[in-house]
Amino acid sequence: MSLNISIKNFQSIKEARLDLSGFTVITGSSNLGKSAVRRAFATVLYNDWDKSYIRNGCDGAEIELERDGNIVRVEK
Repeated sequence: MSLNISIKNFQSIKEARLDLSGFTVITGSSNLGKSAVRRAFATVLYNDWDKSYIRNGCDGAEIELERDGNIVRVEK
């Protein structure tokens, strides 16, 4: 099973693509975007969107979740 998430202009994340296949742990110091990744998942899975999620200075944000060739994409 392959699972990938692509995030653009979402909170503190300018652009990221994460391969989450298998067991994945996201660790790091404070203010590096770990919670933003979690919120991005909630946004694409539950349509839990808030205008504050768009990165400062950007017109919109985009999240794409891809699992085994199936894609769910959210843009605001």
